[in-house]
Amino acid sequence: MDSRTFLHQLGTDPAQDTVVLARDLNPHVEPPPRDRPFLVVPPPGEWMPAIVSHGALGPGTTEH
Repeated sequence: MDSRTFLHQLGTDPAQDTVVLARDLNPHVEPPPRDRPFLVVPPPGEWMPAIVSHGALGPGTTEH
């Protein structure tokens, strides 16, 4: 619920990571709370395509 994706550089403090995908990050994009954002960073890493998994809990599961 309300997943967030952070950009982390190896060797740095995770507390300083930057949020790059989240529900409240862009007022023009309001994904449902169950969506899960992912980033794919293929070599050489010039682009970071975003993937959003809708209904991430899957069929037949319940939220608590």
